Amino acid sequence: PPVITPDISSWATASEVTKRMKISMERLEQGDFSEISKLVDWSAKVGCQKELAEALVMFCRDHDILDSFFQTTIKVEVERTLHPSSLLREDSFWVSILRILLYSDVGTKYLQAILEPTVNTIIKKSKKGLDVKNVHPEVVAINSRRICKILSAFLETFNSSVDQCPLSLREIFLTMQQCIDAKFPFNPDEDEDEDEDTDMKLKAPLVLDIMFFKFICPTIIAPNKFRVTDQEISSIAQSNLITVSKILNDLALNNTDKPWGDVINAFIRDNHPSLAQSLLLLTDLSHIEQDRASMNNVPTSPQDKRKSRTLLEEILTSDVPTVPTDLGDLKHLADQKLREFKELLSRSQWKLLVNKKECYTDWIQAEKGQVITRNKMTINAPIQWVAQHAPSLMQTKEVVPRLIHYEVLHEDEQVLVTRVVTRYLYPLANRETLVATWNCPESEEVVYKVGEGLPVTLVPKFPGCVRAKSGIAGFVFEADGSRTKTTMVLNFQAGGLVPGWVQKAIVKQLAKMGRKFKLHCDACWRDPGLLAPIRSSPLTSKRLLQTGTRASFDSSGDATDTEESDSSEKQEKDLNE
Repeated sequence: PPVITPDISSWATASEVTKRMKISMERLEQGDFSEISKLVDWSAKVGCQKELAEALVMFCRDHDILDSFFQTTIKVEVERTLHPSSLLREDSFWVSILRILLYSDVGTKYLQAILEPTVNTIIKKSKKGLDVKNVHPEVVAINSRRICKILSAFLETFNSSVDQCPLSLREIFLTMQQCIDAKFPFNPDEDEDEDEDTDMKLKAPLVLDIMFFKFICPTIIAPNKFRVTDQEISSIAQSNLITVSKILNDLALNNTDKPWGDVINAFIRDNHPSLAQSLLLLTDLSHIEQDRASMNNVPTSPQDKRKSRTLLEEILTSDVPTVPTDLGDLKHLADQKLREFKELLSRSQWKLLVNKKECYTDWIQAEKGQVITRNKMTINAPIQWVAQHAPSLMQTKEVVPRLIHYEVLHEDEQVLVTRVVTRYLYPLANRETLVATWNCPESEEVVYKVGEGLPVTLVPKFPGCVRAKSGIAGFVFEADGSRTKTTMVLNFQAGGLVPGWVQKAIVKQLAKMGRKFKLHCDACWRDPGLLAPIRSSPLTSKRLLQTGTRASFDSSGDATDTEESDSSEKQEKDLNE
């Protein structure tokens, strides 16, 4: 495939970039946000979006321009959104700004006040699950009543706490509502017009959806992270928290199309109006202006202003990192990545996971949301063959059952760049990873293959997926006569809010992948016919996402569609999940 080259015409020298950043700083101090889009594009290219978002919020708050900055942020996000269902769904720079503002100290305290009773009740009374799907009708009836009782208690707390909501949060929701209503108006009393696009009609205020989807429901799923509770959460309690958060999100959406059962859907229809009314009180302009007038605004000290300005300036005027002009301009990083990989292997915090004949596996948790497994095995094939085929054999359906798409973007003697798309467990979306793998032979007896995710946006995003991060990983091949001692390191970085049970499930999956990889390599060595080309085209991958078919390849390497062995009903169910 052709090498995809990014547009870096605006990247001249580091001094010119620094000059532009200083001009942007001066405009920001005057409340002029016309340069903000350029700053966002710059941060995406150099990989410092999170740092820039945090520094900008602090800078604007200390210079008393946070309201106008947030209004500009929401306007940009709304203007680039084509459909209301996709608003603030991607993990963009603007969503990072919203997350920082919502999960401030006052926002976290508000969450603790409205969620602590509900979360503690769910955890204490989680001897049994709250399943209402694929269980006996009597169990459905009992669990439906339990869920409605929990939700009623939450609604009573939420509806009575409108006056306790901090002014800063109410201003955020009011600003969002004003910007959103201009493009996606909500009028429940308006008669439906058959000629209008019914898919664009809103069943509930869009701000209510965002409030629960981005603020309240994630906190219910991970209450320990936001200090809502300090109790130990069992696997049953975690599952019940997820179930309640899903139903609560449907309550905010006024969505009665989900298979929760008649009792819960009736509860949603009956109680959504009171939730929408609470939002109206929450964003009432007269009450907000009254609270503003009663507050004593303490001006920011010059020292704090200088501090926030210095922090932002350091980010904007720092040395510009090396950005490759194409996917092949990565060869010079081989030595550096090899050193990082050896350092990872030499760590002492590895914990035993499973010790089986086919594959010994241990793992390490480098940080929250990141899991690294180390799989040791002996492959019954010579080192030259294993080193040549291992990276490709790793990305096959036999090793990764949830693999959706694998594509080679660039390949030469020193570096291989691939795109991998994998379907993950709920609540993780499909993940796309761009991985560069460097070939680092030390001798004929030892060969390293070191891989890491690309931090720059050199390749257009795969449709329907989240661009995932991938830390340092790879292979170590050591000759052992006619066999090869192999160490395979897999590095999973979920990012965001990942429940502990999902993380544990991923650890077990990575261990299984190691054993499957060893068995698949042995099978391919015995039968070379299994080494079919595994490159897939964008068209094939698009059909994969839409129909659930997988690509097979004839002798010419052209892709042909073959149906999965499972029934079409199971395919549809798997894709929906």
